[in-house]
Amino acid sequence: MKTGRYALTVHTAGGEQVDRFGDFLSLESRRLVNGVGELRFTLPEGHPALANLTHLREVRLYRRGGEGGALWQLENQGLLLRQQWESGTNEVRRAAVRSAPCITFTALHPNWLLGTRCVAWKAGIDARSHFETAAETVAKAMVRWNATEEASAAAGRERDGQYTLVPLSVQADAGGGNLMNWSCAYDNLLESLQRLSILGGGDFELVSVPGGYEFRWYSGQLGNDLRSEVFFALERGNLSNPRLDLDRRNEQSAAVVGGRGVGILRQVIACYGENYSTANDIETFVYGLQASDADGLAALGAQALQRSQPQKTLDFDVLQTPGCTYGIHYQIGDRV
Repeated sequence: MKTGRYALTVHTAGGEQVDRFGDFLSLESRRLVNGVGELRFTLPEGHPALANLTHLREVRLYRRGGEGGALWQLENQGLLLRQQWESGTNEVRRAAVRSAPCITFTALHPNWLLGTRCVAWKAGIDARSHFETAAETVAKAMVRWNATEEASAAAGRERDGQYTLVPLSVQADAGGGNLMNWSCAYDNLLESLQRLSILGGGDFELVSVPGGYEFRWYSGQLGNDLRSEVFFALERGNLSNPRLDLDRRNEQSAAVVGGRGVGILRQVIACYGENYSTANDIETFVYGLQASDADGLAALGAQALQRSQPQKTLDFDVLQTPGCTYGIHYQIGDRV
């Protein structure tokens, strides 16, 4: 392997490393907190690693980090899900032989696995599709009963949901996060976890362990709270092109939530978001068939209104400086 700044390793479903190389033609890495990041890299046709780059093989990206730049740190990882063959001129491969065919691989972060399952339990089943407990307990129960070996039809799930090729396990529950009233029957598992993390006060991730992946919850945030230590500002020279966006096009402030029942017997309540006022009255209807009482309907309404709050985002280009360097002074998931 070439001794560059980045290296890729290839692993079996059990975690065994079967290849390592650094002579790729191009490399892109994207990480997302509570989302599905990706790795994309291009190799020339005939590269020795091609034989090991098969469907669902795990690829890990290592980066030289640390103060001295000599330590290898895990930067990203993903499961191989796409291969693109091409031949001829490609701007990405300016340094390569222009007529040589190449293959571009795309690997998605293991969190992708969570998106391949739904909460396949009937509505209103306590501790399976309905929860009144801490957010961490909710998250780990949803994964446990929908994606691990316990997610079986024999246990009451609509079908066997355990992974066999890439086994999942769940970290021990510490009961962290906010107290939730959560109904999630038939929701996509990843999407439900993403909504839960916003309201529940924590982040989550699938982490490589021997023999598979472990689902973990991080109360507060994935990384550390560095708001008193790491600052980004124009005058500090560590950011450029700041862009502040306040988008209220899809805002909603009031919800009419309809529960179970038919006609005049249907249970219906109204709830309001923090952004509600008589001058900002934007209404929506929420189907609350999962809820069995008024508290459950109110919780579903609050979730819907939270997702439709005004979207305020700050975007900027990060500049590396001696006193504010990625991988040394801050990492993915840190609050700054």
